[in-house]
Amino acid sequence: MKKLLFLFAATLLFVSCSDSDSGTSLDLNDSTISGTWDLTLFDLDAVTTLNIQGANISGESKAVGKDYNFSITFTDNPKEFTTSGSFTVVTTSTTNGVTNTLEEKVSAISELSSGEWKIEDNQLVLIGGGVSSPIGVESITENKVVLKLNVDETQDTQGFDFNVKGVSTFVFER
Repeated sequence: MKKLLFLFAATLLFVSCSDSDSGTSLDLNDSTISGTWDLTLFDLDAVTTLNIQGANISGESKAVGKDYNFSITFTDNPKEFTTSGSFTVVTTSTTNGVTNTLEEKVSAISELSSGEWKIEDNQLVLIGGGVSSPIGVESITENKVVLKLNVDETQDTQGFDFNVKGVSTFVFER
């Protein structure tokens, strides 16, 4: 279960803007993403499937963030990013009518705490340690960016195939 929570925490996605958002929508480019952004919201909705000897057991999971003290900084020359701080992810999973809730402190995005970045096909791509994580940019203003990450990963967990499929939402502000 701890591996599941880690997987949820490692995939950050952003939530859509609220009615109180202010600012003019900007084009995603190097200058609009550069700078330091503070995480203000994390959310993940996912369906989980565990395959045990050919039988699939499915469940639903919802993860939300709290205790935000996490930021990401993008530099333009060179194009590098670093994260600092942490936040807590609270994951509630329900399978076969049984609900479990776990909390875990996280300090990285898609298992990345530093590396290079680029913009490609209107996505922000984080690269580091042999991992490339494309994250959709739903919107960006001068002071707020909303990111969405599609999650579809399968891991071997104690000899069983475990799949997580869903969408993570992250909101950063400066």
